[in-house]
Amino acid sequence: MAPPETPKPPTLADLIRHGKESIVREWERRVLSDPSVPEANRLPEPVLRDHIPLFLDSLTAVARTPHPEHFVVGEGVLPSAHARQRHAQAYSLRSALREWAHFRATLLDFIGDAHLTQWSELKRLLAEIDAAMVTVGSELYEADILSRIRIDADHDRTRSQLESLITTAPLGVAFVDQELRYLRVNETFARMSGLSVREIEARPVDEVTGTHAQIVPEKIQAVLDTGITQVSLPEDEGSEVEKPGWIASYYPMRNPIGKTYIVGIVVADARARRA
Repeated sequence: MAPPETPKPPTLADLIRHGKESIVREWERRVLSDPSVPEANRLPEPVLRDHIPLFLDSLTAVARTPHPEHFVVGEGVLPSAHARQRHAQAYSLRSALREWAHFRATLLDFIGDAHLTQWSELKRLLAEIDAAMVTVGSELYEADILSRIRIDADHDRTRSQLESLITTAPLGVAFVDQELRYLRVNETFARMSGLSVREIEARPVDEVTGTHAQIVPEKIQAVLDTGITQVSLPEDEGSEVEKPGWIASYYPMRNPIGKTYIVGIVVADARARRA
């Protein structure tokens, strides 16, 4: 009687293919429980997973190929697309690489539990994952640099436009920061306040506008809190600027992520309009 055949150990490709969902779910658990990846907790599950299941499928294909071209996956389309997606989701470089470190550790633990003996194939896959981490890191770094360049260029254009508005507008114009200090005012605004530009800029609003200043800071704070434009009409009791006959409008100015960080104030003489 022939001895029973010894069952063949599972191949690396079969392990990954059959355990794909378990690997992904364990990776998700580790990422979501890692305080160093805070961005993950604000993403729905399909978005968090992103390209990870497809990357596992690609690793399975590599494991089935006798002599694959070096880094056919790690330096390919998927890691690059994943990096661009994470950049769009405002991931830091540290967080993105932490996700990939968790992926590598999860895959190693899963395969180790199966007592795999095909170490040469495993080393190939780990090299692919390491190459993917390098690709993601490089893509995110370059994307961050380009974003900073674009933001700086946008800021330069905005500053130029604001400077033009301040110096040429026939209206009173001022900009106030989150601490309710005047950042910049034009000559017209200063004349309306009965002060010089130098006496106003860098000072708190309530130090400039006198005894009736409570109206001005309240409206500025409302714009900072809500991002909604506020208007003071001539009949409102107001400050030295916001007195009967003047219309003051308060506008939100937002940073690249949409948060109001400066309030622009435009003051016009309503009596001049009626004349």
